[in-house]
Amino acid sequence: MAPPPRSLLAEAIMKSGWFGPKPFGGGPRPTGWQGWLVTILFFIAMIGTARIADDLRLWVQCALILLLLGVVWLTYRASDPSNPTDPSDLS
Repeated sequence: MAPPPRSLLAEAIMKSGWFGPKPFGGGPRPTGWQGWLVTILFFIAMIGTARIADDLRLWVQCALILLLLGVVWLTYRASDPSNPTDPSDLS
């Protein structure tokens, strides 16, 4: 029986290392083109919410919060596990 496509996507994301450790500071940063694409699309979505009509703004902001949670999850899953995220471990 083949694994579900969702787990295949998560496995492919984890293997590719879209995000890696920062040389200074905590947290991951984009390292591959996929990570940069996710980051840029997220910022475009954030800026786009300013142009939404007032009657839809609440729904769009709720969707943006869900998008933020999705990007955080994707960043966590797509970080290269072989690289440490603690700057003291980089030496």
